Amino acid sequence: MEFEKIPRVYPTLACNYRCSYCVNPKPKHRIISGEQWIDILNGWPGDSVILTGGEPTLHPDFVQIINGLNKQKICVYSNMSWKESLLDRLQKKIYIYASFHPNQKDSAEDIAKRAKYLIKSGHNLIDIHINKACLEYKKYQRIFQNYGLQLIFEEDQYKSPNYKKMLHGTKVVCKVPRILLGPDGLRYICVTKMAHADESGLIRHKNIPAVSSCQIHGQCSPCDVVHRTVRPLEHANPIYNRIKKLARILGRLKNS
Repeated sequence: MEFEKIPRVYPTLACNYRCSYCVNPKPKHRIISGEQWIDILNGWPGDSVILTGGEPTLHPDFVQIINGLNKQKICVYSNMSWKESLLDRLQKKIYIYASFHPNQKDSAEDIAKRAKYLIKSGHNLIDIHINKACLEYKKYQRIFQNYGLQLIFEEDQYKSPNYKKMLHGTKVVCKVPRILLGPDGLRYICVTKMAHADESGLIRHKNIPAVSSCQIHGQCSPCDVVHRTVRPLEHANPIYNRIKKLARILGRLKNS
């Protein structure tokens, strides 16, 4: 499995939308300051960083974080619910991966206009996604096309084949190729444990793939499932295998 060395940062798990198909649990984290984020991220190797969430622009120090980073490429996953004046305060150009969520507080026209202003301001709009859980997604595609923008359809993550194949109720060893930093500034094995501030999911090292045993496999967030390798604990742990083999031998001797 290839290791993704770009930190994927969750400054906050809070969101100002309430989408019925959202995969993120309610936040249980304290958040750290923009100054602390700058110190943490500028100490990570590499020239790129990804800010996601939740809605990362809801962090009170979002602008300070962007302006203080020493990275060449700053990617932001956002629902673009912010005011255009937010962009005017940024001293660095960012790469936006946008999402449009119908029936929330912003219309398709609102998001399209902000997207055009984003481009006009010299920032980079990579794409705009809409979840196919919205049955009228093709109608919204036509609206965005009127603004010269392409709306990309995204499958419902809960319907992913990988999500359905999870080993529910099985003790497993997970291997994750991503660097996931929670709102507290710490690295976690997966989004699930990060979102619940579960200390058993903490990873104490920086730039190597995270490996951890898990007692709650099957409660995974869909965003975890696509990006991990999972094996049942008895197949992944050589010590466990030896103990199990020894128990079988002792059982045979006892019955002989």
